[in-house]
Amino acid sequence: KSAGASAIAVVADAGSEAGAKAIVDAGLRAFDRIDTLVNNAGDGGPTKPVQDYTVDDWYYTVNSCLTSSYLCIRFAVPAMIAAGGGAIVNIASMAGRRGLAYRIGYCSAKAGQIGMTYGLALELGRHNITVNAIAPGAVAAASTSSGCGSRSSSDRRCTAWPRPKTSRRWRRFSAAATRAISAGNAYRSLRANLHDRSSRSPRTYKVLSRAGHLSEFLGLVFSCFTCGKDNGPW
Repeated sequence: KSAGASAIAVVADAGSEAGAKAIVDAGLRAFDRIDTLVNNAGDGGPTKPVQDYTVDDWYYTVNSCLTSSYLCIRFAVPAMIAAGGGAIVNIASMAGRRGLAYRIGYCSAKAGQIGMTYGLALELGRHNITVNAIAPGAVAAASTSSGCGSRSSSDRRCTAWPRPKTSRRWRRFSAAATRAISAGNAYRSLRANLHDRSSRSPRTYKVLSRAGHLSEFLGLVFSCFTCGKDNGPW
């Protein structure tokens, strides 16, 4: 508030249709529009060998990480289209690109987020909505240590966990998210300028349009790897 901003808190299950819709509806009621969505909800799930990984473990992890992103996007996109555009940032993980032993549900969900990002970037670009993903490495937190307990444990599962990073990684992570949103704003500005075709030939417009899509793609790749660089396999 001291900086001139405002925020609301909504308690809901983002992995359910009713919960995701409640989150988006609350945002619309409070701010009259939605132009930015950051999908950061999710749980890493249990640390187990695949033969012990139950169906309930699977659905819990996938729904919390991947289904929640899909549902929030599904309900937020109509509002973004009505607003003339927007930016969606999916918080994925390097586990979705490099893998992580004993976390099959989490790896699958994060890989799904990355694939969903590519597909939606192609689908929603025509609506001036950019879609990017960030794949951070491990960050020191209770959730990254509870699965294995002490780092000195001889349990083989502990060797699957990368060394968590410090809060400095959180700052890089936050900066990457901001860049992804800013890149989306710049791309929409470029598209808006291209709508004036009176002084450009169709060929020039086509070339510039492709340049806009290329900048969005490069922004996606940059965002995916900025936080994951040197952060270990997660």
